[in-house]
Amino acid sequence: MFSIDQVKEKAKGSIKTLVFPESYDDRMLQAAAEIAREGWAEVILLGNADVIEAKRKELGIDLRNVGGIDPRTLPELDTFADELVEIRKKKGLSRDEAKGLLTAADNLFFGALMVRRGDADGMVAGASNSTGNVLRAG
Repeated sequence: MFSIDQVKEKAKGSIKTLVFPESYDDRMLQAAAEIAREGWAEVILLGNADVIEAKRKELGIDLRNVGGIDPRTLPELDTFADELVEIRKKKGLSRDEAKGLLTAADNLFFGALMVRRGDADGMVAGASNSTGNVLRAG
């Protein structure tokens, strides 16, 4: 049987990148801070940097070793949208609809696309979104 400490040590031997789309949820920010502090994964928070910083201060946590991306201001958003349109072409998704999904407040589709593209190895979500919404994005 594995203990959580054994899992953490194994993770440290092969650092992966995790994307956290629900960066406005206190529990997710606290988890991101702890994972980064313990060094067993790289963490990327999705969302508005000013909102995340305000939450960080409110919670008194350290996010210095945590990356961040705001999908709404990402210069490569058009490229991401084009990829999503290609993936969903049989469903008839338009570029505007794809951009809407990628810049939605929950950041789920953006996070899922990061994993698909290889920009992240996994996504941690479901704290403030239903399982159905998380799976739909995936």
